[in-house]
Amino acid sequence: MSFWSHFKTLSSSRTRVAASTLWDQQTTYYQHHGIASWDNKVPYQITNSVYFAQVYAQSIVCYALDCRKKGYEGPIYIVELGASHGQFMFRLIRHLEQILPQHGLQLAELTFFCCDCSDKMIRFWRSQPQLEQYIKKGILRTHLFHINYKQGIECDLPVEKWQNKKIVLIANYFFDSLYQNAFVHDDNKIYPIDVCVPDHTQHGCTTAQLEFVTDKDTPGATFYDNPKKNGILLDHIRDDIQRFLMPDAAMDILDYFSSHTSQVLLLTSDKGLTSPEHHFYSDNMSFHADGAISTTVNFFALDKYVRFCHAGSSVLAPPSFPSDQLVFSSFAFLTHGKIKDYPKLFNHLSYYFQDYSFTDYHINQLILQKDNGYQSIQSVLASFKKVMYDPYILNHLLDKLRDLVENDSHYKPSWLQPALLRLAENNYYIPNKAANCSFFLVARAATILKCYDEAIKLIDIHKDLYGKNYYHFLLMAAYYFKQEDFKESHRYYNLALSQDPDCPESKRYLELCENTIRTQK
Repeated sequence: MSFWSHFKTLSSSRTRVAASTLWDQQTTYYQHHGIASWDNKVPYQITNSVYFAQVYAQSIVCYALDCRKKGYEGPIYIVELGASHGQFMFRLIRHLEQILPQHGLQLAELTFFCCDCSDKMIRFWRSQPQLEQYIKKGILRTHLFHINYKQGIECDLPVEKWQNKKIVLIANYFFDSLYQNAFVHDDNKIYPIDVCVPDHTQHGCTTAQLEFVTDKDTPGATFYDNPKKNGILLDHIRDDIQRFLMPDAAMDILDYFSSHTSQVLLLTSDKGLTSPEHHFYSDNMSFHADGAISTTVNFFALDKYVRFCHAGSSVLAPPSFPSDQLVFSSFAFLTHGKIKDYPKLFNHLSYYFQDYSFTDYHINQLILQKDNGYQSIQSVLASFKKVMYDPYILNHLLDKLRDLVENDSHYKPSWLQPALLRLAENNYYIPNKAANCSFFLVARAATILKCYDEAIKLIDIHKDLYGKNYYHFLLMAAYYFKQEDFKESHRYYNLALSQDPDCPESKRYLELCENTIRTQK
Protein backbone atom coordinates (compact mmCIF):
# COMPACT_ATOMS: atom_id res chain seq x y z
CA MET A 1 0.00 0.00 0.00
CA SER A 2 1.45 3.37 -0.99
CA PHE A 3 1.65 6.23 1.49
CA TRP A 4 -1.23 8.10 -0.10
CA SER A 5 -3.53 5.19 -0.88
CA HIS A 6 -5.30 5.30 2.51
CA PHE A 7 -5.95 9.06 2.20
CA LYS A 8 -9.58 9.11 1.12
CA THR A 9 -10.48 12.80 1.36
CA LEU A 10 -7.37 14.70 0.32
CA SER A 11 -7.75 17.54 -2.13
CA SER A 12 -5.50 20.22 -3.57
CA SER A 13 -7.47 22.99 -1.79
CA ARG A 14 -5.48 25.50 0.24
CA THR A 15 -5.99 25.45 4.02
CA ARG A 16 -4.33 26.42 7.25
CA VAL A 17 -1.79 23.73 8.10
CA ALA A 18 -3.62 22.74 11.31
CA ALA A 19 -6.90 22.45 9.39
CA SER A 20 -5.36 20.25 6.70
CA THR A 21 -6.78 16.79 6.14
CA LEU A 22 -3.22 15.47 6.59
CA TRP A 23 -3.72 15.37 10.35
CA ASP A 24 -7.19 13.83 10.20
CA GLN A 25 -5.80 10.89 8.31
CA GLN A 26 -3.57 9.86 11.23
CA THR A 27 -6.64 8.28 12.79
CA THR A 28 -7.50 6.59 9.50
CA TYR A 29 -3.99 5.19 9.20
CA TYR A 30 -3.85 3.66 12.69
CA GLN A 31 -7.44 2.49 12.66
CA HIS A 32 -6.88 0.80 9.32
CA HIS A 33 -3.56 -0.88 10.12
CA GLY A 34 -4.00 -1.44 13.87
CA ILE A 35 -1.14 -3.45 15.35
CA ALA A 36 0.36 -3.83 11.87
CA SER A 37 1.29 -0.11 11.94
CA TRP A 38 4.52 -1.10 13.66
CA ASP A 39 5.39 -4.02 11.43
CA ASN A 40 8.37 -2.38 9.71
CA LYS A 41 6.30 0.75 9.06
CA VAL A 42 6.35 3.17 11.99
CA PRO A 43 9.64 2.89 13.97
CA TYR A 44 9.37 2.23 17.69
CA GLN A 45 12.54 0.62 19.08
CA ILE A 46 14.11 3.72 20.68
CA THR A 47 11.29 5.12 22.83
CA ASN A 48 10.04 1.63 23.70
CA SER A 49 13.44 0.47 24.89
CA VAL A 50 14.02 -0.88 28.39
CA TYR A 51 16.30 2.09 29.09
CA PHE A 52 13.57 4.60 28.24
CA ALA A 53 11.04 2.77 30.38
CA GLN A 54 13.36 2.60 33.38
CA VAL A 55 14.31 6.28 33.27
CA TYR A 56 10.64 7.25 33.00
CA ALA A 57 9.81 4.89 35.87
CA GLN A 58 12.46 6.53 38.06
CA SER A 59 11.02 9.94 37.11
CA ILE A 60 7.59 8.81 38.33
CA VAL A 61 9.05 7.51 41.61
CA CYS A 62 10.89 10.79 42.21
CA TYR A 63 7.74 12.78 41.49
CA ALA A 64 5.65 10.57 43.79
CA LEU A 65 8.16 10.91 46.65
CA ASP A 66 8.31 14.69 46.26
CA CYS A 67 4.51 14.90 46.18
CA ARG A 68 4.25 12.81 49.35
CA LYS A 69 6.77 15.07 51.08
CA LYS A 70 4.66 18.08 50.09
CA GLY A 71 1.65 16.48 51.77
CA TYR A 72 -0.17 15.06 48.77
CA GLU A 73 -1.68 11.70 49.76
CA GLY A 74 -3.88 10.99 46.76
CA PRO A 75 -3.19 8.61 43.88
CA ILE A 76 -1.01 9.44 40.91
CA TYR A 77 -2.37 8.52 37.51
CA ILE A 78 -0.04 7.66 34.63
CA VAL A 79 -1.60 8.29 31.23
CA GLU A 80 0.19 7.27 28.04
CA LEU A 81 -1.18 8.90 24.90
CA GLY A 82 -0.68 7.03 21.65
CA ALA A 83 0.45 3.93 23.53
CA SER A 84 0.82 1.96 20.28
CA HIS A 85 1.34 -1.77 20.94
CA GLY A 86 1.78 -1.31 24.72
CA GLN A 87 5.42 -2.38 24.99
CA PHE A 88 6.51 0.82 26.73
CA MET A 89 3.67 0.60 29.25
CA PHE A 90 4.48 -3.05 29.99
CA ARG A 91 8.14 -2.29 30.65
CA LEU A 92 7.25 0.82 32.68
CA ILE A 93 4.86 -1.09 34.98
CA ARG A 94 7.27 -4.01 35.39
CA HIS A 95 10.10 -1.76 36.47
CA LEU A 96 7.91 0.26 38.83
CA GLU A 97 6.67 -3.00 40.35
CA GLN A 98 10.30 -3.87 41.14
CA ILE A 99 11.53 -0.52 42.49
CA LEU A 100 8.52 1.04 44.27
CA PRO A 101 8.84 -1.10 47.46
CA GLN A 102 12.44 0.11 47.82
CA HIS A 103 11.02 3.60 48.36
CA GLY A 104 8.14 2.69 50.66
CA LEU A 105 5.61 2.90 47.80
CA GLN A 106 3.25 0.33 46.33
CA LEU A 107 2.03 -0.22 42.79
CA ALA A 108 -1.55 0.17 44.11
CA GLU A 109 -0.81 3.87 44.69
CA LEU A 110 -0.53 4.30 40.92
CA THR A 111 -3.08 3.67 38.19
CA PHE A 112 -2.07 3.33 34.56
CA PHE A 113 -4.09 4.31 31.50
CA CYS A 114 -3.17 3.10 27.99
CA CYS A 115 -4.75 5.39 25.38
CA ASP A 116 -5.00 5.27 21.61
CA CYS A 117 -7.27 6.47 18.81
CA SER A 118 -7.62 2.97 17.36
CA ASP A 119 -10.20 0.47 18.59
CA LYS A 120 -8.02 -2.28 17.07
CA MET A 121 -5.17 -1.27 19.37
CA ILE A 122 -7.39 -1.24 22.44
CA ARG A 123 -8.64 -4.75 21.60
CA PHE A 124 -5.05 -5.90 21.16
CA TRP A 125 -4.04 -4.65 24.63
CA ARG A 126 -6.95 -6.47 26.21
CA SER A 127 -5.82 -9.75 24.63
CA GLN A 128 -2.04 -9.24 24.99
CA PRO A 129 -0.86 -12.01 27.38
CA GLN A 130 1.65 -9.91 29.33
CA LEU A 131 -0.72 -6.98 29.91
CA GLU A 132 -3.60 -9.25 30.92
CA GLN A 133 -2.47 -9.69 34.55
CA TYR A 134 -2.33 -5.92 35.12
CA ILE A 135 -5.67 -5.31 33.42
CA LYS A 136 -7.39 -8.00 35.53
CA LYS A 137 -6.01 -6.45 38.73
CA GLY A 138 -7.29 -3.01 37.72
CA ILE A 139 -3.76 -1.60 37.69
CA LEU A 140 -3.90 -0.96 33.93
CA ARG A 141 -6.91 0.44 32.13
CA THR A 142 -7.42 0.82 28.40
CA HIS A 143 -9.08 3.89 26.89
CA LEU A 144 -9.86 5.77 23.71
CA PHE A 145 -8.16 9.13 23.19
CA HIS A 146 -8.43 11.05 19.94
CA ILE A 147 -7.86 14.74 19.21
CA ASN A 148 -9.13 16.48 16.10
CA TYR A 149 -8.64 20.12 15.05
CA LYS A 150 -12.34 20.67 14.36
CA GLN A 151 -14.05 18.37 16.86
CA GLY A 152 -11.58 18.70 19.74
CA ILE A 153 -10.85 15.83 22.16
CA GLU A 154 -12.80 12.59 22.20
CA CYS A 155 -11.95 10.23 25.06
CA ASP A 156 -13.52 7.94 27.64
CA LEU A 157 -11.06 8.63 30.47
CA PRO A 158 -12.86 9.30 33.79
CA VAL A 159 -11.40 12.83 33.96
CA GLU A 160 -14.45 14.21 35.77
CA LYS A 161 -13.17 12.36 38.87
CA TRP A 162 -9.63 13.73 38.65
CA GLN A 163 -10.19 17.29 39.87
CA ASN A 164 -7.85 17.04 42.86
CA LYS A 165 -5.53 14.41 41.41
CA LYS A 166 -2.02 14.57 39.97
CA ILE A 167 -1.21 12.89 36.67
CA VAL A 168 1.90 11.96 34.74
CA LEU A 169 1.23 12.38 31.04
CA ILE A 170 3.49 10.38 28.69
CA ALA A 171 3.62 11.31 25.00
CA ASN A 172 6.49 9.76 23.05
CA TYR A 173 6.51 10.42 19.30
CA PHE A 174 2.91 11.61 19.63
CA PHE A 175 2.77 15.38 19.25
CA ASP A 176 4.71 15.19 15.97
CA SER A 177 1.70 13.63 14.22
CA LEU A 178 -0.98 15.98 15.60
CA TYR A 179 -2.24 19.24 14.10
CA GLN A 180 0.07 22.23 14.12
CA ASN A 181 -0.04 25.64 12.43
CA ALA A 182 2.89 26.96 10.41
CA PHE A 183 4.38 30.47 10.45
CA VAL A 184 7.14 32.50 8.84
CA HIS A 185 9.17 35.41 10.19
CA ASP A 186 9.48 38.02 7.44
CA ASP A 187 10.53 41.68 7.70
CA ASN A 188 10.17 41.65 11.49
CA LYS A 189 6.62 40.32 11.31
CA ILE A 190 4.98 36.92 11.72
CA TYR A 191 2.62 35.53 9.08
CA PRO A 192 0.75 32.21 8.90
CA ILE A 193 1.59 29.64 6.24
CA ASP A 194 -1.07 27.67 4.37
CA VAL A 195 -0.61 24.27 2.77
CA CYS A 196 -1.76 22.79 -0.53
CA VAL A 197 -1.95 19.00 -0.42
CA PRO A 198 -1.55 17.03 -3.67
CA ASP A 199 -4.72 15.58 -5.13
CA HIS A 200 -5.54 12.13 -3.72
CA THR A 201 -5.39 10.51 -7.15
CA GLN A 202 -1.64 11.12 -7.31
CA HIS A 203 -0.67 8.00 -5.37
CA GLY A 204 3.01 8.50 -6.14
CA CYS A 205 3.19 11.76 -4.19
CA THR A 206 5.59 12.25 -1.31
CA THR A 207 5.65 14.73 1.55
CA ALA A 208 8.26 16.71 -0.40
CA GLN A 209 5.49 17.67 -2.83
CA LEU A 210 3.42 19.50 -0.23
CA GLU A 211 3.19 23.15 -1.26
CA PHE A 212 3.38 25.91 1.37
CA VAL A 213 2.13 29.46 0.75
CA THR A 214 2.58 32.50 3.03
CA ASP A 215 -0.60 34.43 3.90
CA LYS A 216 0.60 38.04 4.00
CA ASP A 217 -2.93 39.31 4.70
CA THR A 218 -3.16 37.82 8.21
CA PRO A 219 -0.81 39.18 10.92
CA GLY A 220 0.49 36.72 13.50
CA ALA A 221 -0.06 39.28 16.25
CA THR A 222 -3.81 38.58 16.10
CA PHE A 223 -3.83 35.02 14.73
CA TYR A 224 -5.04 33.33 17.94
CA ASP A 225 -7.90 34.33 20.21
CA ASN A 226 -5.50 33.77 23.10
CA PRO A 227 -3.20 36.84 23.32
CA LYS A 228 -0.55 34.81 25.19
CA LYS A 229 -0.25 32.49 22.19
CA ASN A 230 0.19 35.49 19.93
CA GLY A 231 2.89 36.71 22.30
CA ILE A 232 4.69 33.37 21.87
CA LEU A 233 4.50 33.82 18.10
CA LEU A 234 6.16 37.21 18.39
CA ASP A 235 8.88 35.73 20.62
CA HIS A 236 10.11 33.91 17.53
CA ILE A 237 10.98 37.30 16.01
CA ARG A 238 13.23 38.13 18.93
CA ASP A 239 15.04 34.82 18.57
CA ASP A 240 15.19 35.18 14.77
CA ILE A 241 13.50 31.85 14.04
CA GLN A 242 12.55 32.04 10.36
CA ARG A 243 10.08 29.17 9.81
CA PHE A 244 8.33 27.23 12.52
CA LEU A 245 5.27 25.30 13.61
CA MET A 246 3.13 25.94 16.66
CA PRO A 247 2.26 22.80 18.68
CA ASP A 248 -1.46 23.58 18.78
CA ALA A 249 -2.62 20.04 19.59
CA ALA A 250 -0.04 19.67 22.39
CA MET A 251 -1.24 22.96 23.87
CA ASP A 252 -4.87 21.87 23.64
CA ILE A 253 -4.06 18.56 25.33
CA LEU A 254 -2.30 20.35 28.19
CA ASP A 255 -5.29 22.68 28.55
CA TYR A 256 -7.63 19.69 28.67
CA PHE A 257 -5.78 17.73 31.36
CA SER A 258 -4.90 20.83 33.37
CA SER A 259 -8.58 21.80 33.53
CA HIS A 260 -9.45 18.39 35.01
CA THR A 261 -6.53 17.84 37.41
CA SER A 262 -4.55 19.69 40.05
CA GLN A 263 -1.19 19.19 38.31
CA VAL A 264 0.25 17.58 35.18
CA LEU A 265 3.79 16.27 34.75
CA LEU A 266 4.33 15.79 31.02
CA LEU A 267 7.20 13.53 29.91
CA THR A 268 7.73 13.51 26.17
CA SER A 269 10.38 12.52 23.64
CA ASP A 270 10.19 13.56 20.02
CA LYS A 271 11.86 15.30 17.11
CA GLY A 272 11.88 18.90 18.26
CA LEU A 273 12.90 22.51 17.90
CA THR A 274 14.41 23.60 21.21
CA SER A 275 16.31 26.81 20.54
CA PRO A 276 16.98 29.34 17.75
CA GLU A 277 20.40 27.76 17.13
CA HIS A 278 19.12 24.24 16.60
CA HIS A 279 15.94 23.76 14.63
CA PHE A 280 15.17 21.58 11.67
CA TYR A 281 12.27 23.04 9.70
CA SER A 282 13.02 22.46 6.03
CA ASP A 283 11.12 24.09 3.18
CA ASN A 284 8.35 21.49 3.51
CA MET A 285 8.16 22.20 7.27
CA SER A 286 10.01 18.92 7.92
CA PHE A 287 7.05 16.72 7.04
CA HIS A 288 7.99 13.13 6.32
CA ALA A 289 6.36 9.71 6.29
CA ASP A 290 7.46 6.64 8.23
CA GLY A 291 4.24 4.79 7.64
CA ALA A 292 2.22 7.68 9.08
CA ILE A 293 3.00 11.34 8.47
CA SER A 294 4.83 13.38 11.11
CA THR A 295 6.95 16.50 11.54
CA THR A 296 9.05 18.35 14.11
CA VAL A 297 7.51 19.63 17.37
CA ASN A 298 8.18 23.18 18.54
CA PHE A 299 9.14 22.54 22.17
CA PHE A 300 10.59 26.05 22.28
CA ALA A 301 7.00 27.34 22.02
CA LEU A 302 5.49 24.65 24.25
CA ASP A 303 7.93 25.59 27.01
CA LYS A 304 6.75 29.21 26.87
CA TYR A 305 3.13 28.11 26.80
CA VAL A 306 3.50 26.02 29.97
CA ARG A 307 5.16 28.95 31.73
CA PHE A 308 2.78 31.69 30.55
CA CYS A 309 -0.55 29.84 30.52
CA HIS A 310 -0.15 27.14 33.18
CA ALA A 311 2.17 28.78 35.75
CA GLY A 312 4.57 25.93 35.14
CA SER A 313 8.18 25.10 34.35
CA SER A 314 10.24 22.66 32.33
CA VAL A 315 13.48 20.74 31.94
CA LEU A 316 14.58 20.73 28.31
CA ALA A 317 17.14 18.39 26.83
CA PRO A 318 20.10 19.86 24.99
CA PRO A 319 19.26 20.11 21.30
CA SER A 320 20.30 17.52 18.78
CA PHE A 321 22.81 18.63 16.18
CA PRO A 322 22.22 18.35 12.44
CA SER A 323 24.99 15.76 12.21
CA ASP A 324 23.41 13.48 14.84
CA GLN A 325 22.24 10.09 13.65
CA LEU A 326 19.24 10.39 15.98
CA VAL A 327 17.50 13.75 15.85
CA PHE A 328 15.22 13.70 18.85
CA SER A 329 15.23 15.00 22.41
CA SER A 330 13.36 14.52 25.69
CA PHE A 331 11.48 17.07 27.71
CA ALA A 332 9.63 17.41 31.01
CA PHE A 333 6.92 19.98 31.68
CA LEU A 334 5.15 20.63 34.99
CA THR A 335 1.96 22.69 35.29
CA HIS A 336 1.21 24.82 38.35
CA GLY A 337 4.60 24.54 39.95
CA LYS A 338 8.36 24.80 39.57
CA ILE A 339 10.24 21.58 38.96
CA LYS A 340 13.05 22.91 41.16
CA ASP A 341 10.62 22.74 44.09
CA TYR A 342 10.47 18.97 43.53
CA PRO A 343 14.13 18.22 44.37
CA LYS A 344 14.26 14.47 43.69
CA LEU A 345 12.50 14.94 40.37
CA PHE A 346 14.63 17.95 39.42
CA ASN A 347 17.92 16.18 40.12
CA HIS A 348 16.83 13.09 38.24
CA LEU A 349 15.58 15.01 35.18
CA SER A 350 18.64 17.26 35.17
CA TYR A 351 20.86 14.23 34.73
CA TYR A 352 18.83 11.94 32.44
CA PHE A 353 17.20 14.67 30.34
CA GLN A 354 20.14 17.09 30.18
CA ASP A 355 23.57 15.93 31.37
CA TYR A 356 23.25 12.48 29.82
CA SER A 357 20.24 12.68 27.53
CA PHE A 358 18.38 9.90 25.77
CA THR A 359 19.96 11.10 22.54
CA ASP A 360 23.42 10.67 24.05
CA TYR A 361 22.52 7.20 25.28
CA HIS A 362 21.22 5.93 21.95
CA ILE A 363 24.06 7.45 19.95
CA ASN A 364 26.39 5.57 22.29
CA GLN A 365 24.48 2.40 21.46
CA LEU A 366 24.96 2.99 17.76
CA ILE A 367 28.69 3.42 18.35
CA LEU A 368 28.81 0.21 20.41
CA GLN A 369 26.95 -1.72 17.72
CA LYS A 370 29.51 -0.69 15.12
CA ASP A 371 32.47 -1.35 17.40
CA ASN A 372 34.13 -4.70 16.92
CA GLY A 373 35.89 -4.51 20.26
CA TYR A 374 34.12 -7.35 22.07
CA GLN A 375 37.07 -9.51 23.09
CA SER A 376 35.62 -11.30 26.10
CA ILE A 377 32.39 -12.59 27.57
CA GLN A 378 32.72 -9.89 30.21
CA SER A 379 32.59 -7.20 27.52
CA VAL A 380 29.37 -8.70 26.15
CA LEU A 381 27.87 -8.89 29.64
CA ALA A 382 28.80 -5.22 30.19
CA SER A 383 26.83 -4.34 27.05
CA PHE A 384 23.82 -6.29 28.33
CA LYS A 385 23.94 -4.26 31.54
CA LYS A 386 24.38 -0.99 29.66
CA VAL A 387 21.15 -1.47 27.72
CA MET A 388 19.30 -2.71 30.83
CA TYR A 389 19.03 -6.22 29.31
CA ASP A 390 17.01 -5.09 26.33
CA PRO A 391 16.59 -8.13 24.01
CA TYR A 392 17.19 -5.84 21.03
CA ILE A 393 20.94 -5.89 21.81
CA LEU A 394 21.08 -9.53 20.68
CA ASN A 395 20.54 -8.37 17.10
CA HIS A 396 24.10 -7.11 17.26
CA LEU A 397 25.77 -9.43 19.77
CA LEU A 398 24.43 -12.94 19.18
CA ASP A 399 27.13 -13.98 16.69
CA LYS A 400 29.84 -12.46 18.87
CA LEU A 401 28.44 -14.25 21.92
CA ARG A 402 28.53 -17.56 20.03
CA ASP A 403 32.16 -17.05 18.98
CA LEU A 404 33.25 -16.12 22.50
CA VAL A 405 31.49 -19.07 24.15
CA GLU A 406 32.95 -21.54 21.66
CA ASN A 407 36.49 -20.20 22.10
CA ASP A 408 36.55 -19.50 25.85
CA SER A 409 37.72 -22.60 27.71
CA HIS A 410 36.89 -20.96 31.07
CA TYR A 411 33.28 -20.22 30.18
CA LYS A 412 30.57 -21.53 32.50
CA PRO A 413 26.84 -21.15 31.77
CA SER A 414 26.13 -19.81 35.26
CA TRP A 415 28.08 -16.63 34.44
CA LEU A 416 25.50 -15.47 31.92
CA GLN A 417 22.39 -17.34 33.00
CA PRO A 418 20.99 -14.42 35.13
CA ALA A 419 21.53 -12.10 32.16
CA LEU A 420 19.66 -14.53 29.92
CA LEU A 421 16.68 -14.61 32.29
CA ARG A 422 16.53 -10.81 32.43
CA LEU A 423 16.65 -10.61 28.64
CA ALA A 424 13.79 -13.11 28.49
CA GLU A 425 11.70 -11.16 31.01
CA ASN A 426 11.99 -8.03 28.86
CA ASN A 427 10.60 -9.72 25.77
CA TYR A 428 7.19 -8.39 24.73
CA TYR A 429 4.73 -10.03 22.37
CA ILE A 430 3.78 -8.06 19.26
CA PRO A 431 2.58 -9.96 16.18
CA ASN A 432 5.28 -8.62 13.89
CA LYS A 433 8.59 -9.78 12.50
CA ALA A 434 10.78 -7.62 14.78
CA ALA A 435 9.21 -8.93 18.00
CA ASN A 436 9.18 -12.48 16.61
CA CYS A 437 12.91 -12.15 15.97
CA SER A 438 13.47 -10.76 19.48
CA PHE A 439 11.92 -13.84 21.11
CA PHE A 440 13.88 -16.02 18.70
CA LEU A 441 17.20 -14.38 19.61
CA VAL A 442 16.74 -14.84 23.36
CA ALA A 443 15.81 -18.51 22.92
CA ARG A 444 18.77 -18.94 20.59
CA ALA A 445 21.08 -17.32 23.15
CA ALA A 446 19.90 -19.88 25.73
CA THR A 447 20.99 -22.69 23.40
CA ILE A 448 24.36 -21.02 22.74
CA LEU A 449 24.90 -20.63 26.49
CA LYS A 450 24.04 -24.34 26.97
CA CYS A 451 21.13 -23.44 29.26
CA TYR A 452 19.04 -26.21 27.75
CA ASP A 453 16.18 -26.22 30.26
CA GLU A 454 15.67 -22.50 29.76
CA ALA A 455 16.12 -22.89 26.01
CA ILE A 456 13.31 -25.42 25.57
CA LYS A 457 10.96 -23.34 27.76
CA LEU A 458 11.68 -20.24 25.66
CA ILE A 459 11.24 -22.21 22.44
CA ASP A 460 7.84 -23.42 23.65
CA ILE A 461 6.81 -19.84 24.53
CA HIS A 462 7.95 -18.69 21.10
CA LYS A 463 5.92 -21.47 19.46
CA ASP A 464 2.80 -20.62 21.50
CA LEU A 465 3.03 -16.96 20.49
CA TYR A 466 4.19 -17.18 16.89
CA GLY A 467 3.44 -20.73 15.80
CA LYS A 468 5.67 -23.23 14.00
CA ASN A 469 7.34 -20.79 11.65
CA TYR A 470 10.82 -20.47 10.15
CA TYR A 471 12.29 -19.17 13.43
CA HIS A 472 10.78 -22.06 15.39
CA PHE A 473 12.34 -24.61 13.04
CA LEU A 474 15.75 -22.95 13.35
CA LEU A 475 15.48 -22.93 17.15
CA MET A 476 14.57 -26.61 17.31
CA ALA A 477 17.27 -27.54 14.79
CA ALA A 478 20.00 -25.72 16.75
CA TYR A 479 18.72 -27.15 20.06
CA TYR A 480 18.88 -30.75 18.80
CA PHE A 481 22.26 -30.15 17.16
CA LYS A 482 23.67 -29.04 20.52
CA GLN A 483 22.10 -32.13 22.09
CA GLU A 484 23.84 -34.22 19.39
CA ASP A 485 20.54 -35.57 18.13
CA PHE A 486 21.55 -35.11 14.50
CA LYS A 487 18.54 -36.88 12.98
CA GLU A 488 16.07 -34.51 14.64
CA SER A 489 18.35 -31.56 13.92
CA HIS A 490 18.46 -32.61 10.25
CA ARG A 491 14.65 -32.83 10.13
CA TYR A 492 14.17 -29.32 11.55
CA TYR A 493 16.84 -27.76 9.33
CA ASN A 494 14.99 -29.26 6.37
CA LEU A 495 11.78 -27.63 7.61
CA ALA A 496 13.59 -24.30 8.01
CA LEU A 497 14.96 -24.61 4.50
CA SER A 498 11.45 -25.22 3.17
CA GLN A 499 10.48 -21.84 4.64
CA ASP A 500 13.62 -20.05 3.40
CA PRO A 501 15.45 -21.89 0.59
CA ASP A 502 18.35 -19.41 0.80
CA CYS A 503 19.01 -19.89 4.53
CA PRO A 504 22.82 -20.35 4.78
CA GLU A 505 22.67 -21.81 8.29
CA SER A 506 20.24 -24.53 7.26
CA LYS A 507 22.36 -25.48 4.25
CA ARG A 508 25.56 -25.61 6.29
CA TYR A 509 24.18 -27.60 9.22
CA LEU A 510 22.22 -29.99 7.02
CA GLU A 511 25.53 -31.01 5.50
CA LEU A 512 27.14 -31.34 8.94
CA CYS A 513 24.25 -33.47 10.16
CA GLU A 514 24.40 -35.71 7.10
CA ASN A 515 28.17 -36.20 7.43
CA THR A 516 27.87 -37.02 11.13
CA ILE A 517 25.00 -39.47 10.54
CA ARG A 518 27.03 -41.26 7.84
CA THR A 519 30.06 -41.44 10.15
CA GLN A 520 27.98 -42.90 12.97
CA LYS A 521 26.76 -45.67 10.68
